[in-house]
Amino acid sequence: MKASSTLRFALIAQCGCNIGFFAVMPLLAHVLATSHALSTSAIALVLSLRTFSQQGMFLLGGMLTDRFGARSTLVCGFALRIVGFMALGFSGTLPWLVLGALCTGIGAALFSPALQVLVSRAGANSARGTAGSFALFNMVGEIGTALGPLVALLLLPTGFAALATGCVLLFAVLAVVAWRVVPPHRAAPSGARPSRSRPRFSRRFLAFTIFSAINLVGYNQLYLGLPVELRRIQAPGASIAWIFLGISLLSIACQLPLARLGRHLGPGATLRTGFGLMTLGFGTLALAALSPGREPWSYLPVGCMVLCFILGHLLVGPTILHLCSQGPEASRGARLGLQASVSGVAVLLTGLVLGPLLERAAHSGPLAALPWALLAVLGLLSAAVITRTIPPVAASATAESQLSTTN
Repeated sequence: MKASSTLRFALIAQCGCNIGFFAVMPLLAHVLATSHALSTSAIALVLSLRTFSQQGMFLLGGMLTDRFGARSTLVCGFALRIVGFMALGFSGTLPWLVLGALCTGIGAALFSPALQVLVSRAGANSARGTAGSFALFNMVGEIGTALGPLVALLLLPTGFAALATGCVLLFAVLAVVAWRVVPPHRAAPSGARPSRSRPRFSRRFLAFTIFSAINLVGYNQLYLGLPVELRRIQAPGASIAWIFLGISLLSIACQLPLARLGRHLGPGATLRTGFGLMTLGFGTLALAALSPGREPWSYLPVGCMVLCFILGHLLVGPTILHLCSQGPEASRGARLGLQASVSGVAVLLTGLVLGPLLERAAHSGPLAALPWALLAVLGLLSAAVITRTIPPVAASATAESQLSTTN
């Protein structure tokens, strides 16, 4: 399978996965509360298990991709997502809903690292490079994110079960196509035993995954913290929908140009600039939270934070994946999976700290500034330290790539 064909399939699959996910999951809490009359704690359990099973299992998904190949892991992941959506769409009892949430999350933990491995391999053999390929991968993911709710609007009038069925058929098609077009795992040479040892990660790489996690931590706060800030400034309820529509459009429009800028700057400068922009955005909102939020200009800090963070996010996201993909082929999936799992743990831990702070952030004053100030400190720390943690293999591979491109 040629690199271009591999990349084309990975892009189509990423877009399709996001369409299916964002057509179903944003509506799930509402459906569970209204159609199934579940309590808030039961709904929180279902949604939390979905998130934890996905992010926590990314490392395992990456290791399985290294061991059995991308094709097998993709098909198994799509199959689990099918089971999960069927359970969520056709059952109203808590045990089945929990099973659906777990299958939905674990399925993504299997197919997401496999898709990233395919993009990494294709990017290494293309003029776009791995960072540029990951940028394109992220951009089509944003397109799928924007299309998912539109699919929901078309199918939801026929019922949530029909919507889930449509998404099940989508993942079934992706599974069949993956089995047909993705090459099987290469067998070990005759007489050689495949390595079953656990992947080993250097301390520098582990540190890199920790400091890069602020990217996902900050993105998660767009969903949790931004609505609180909008309530503080007494913004209309519909404003959050318009903001996230703007985020999707900004991501689609700016991802590839910023990827080209990142390739010109190099990974170190790109990471410093990206996390610096995130720091600026969070810091602006922390200062704004000290003042009353009723004046018209109160919308400006929100716009500044969203703009700065998204631009920083679009810069560092492909670069992080590019650096994690550099190194031995046998552990590429594990490295990508570890970075995602560490980011998921970081989101959980910071959420335990930021959650109580956000409860008090709906009113102007020092307490309202605390969560945003903490995020600004974390962003500044990452901007200052992360370039020292780039693994030597990734740094040297990037330097050789840039040299060959220049020549």
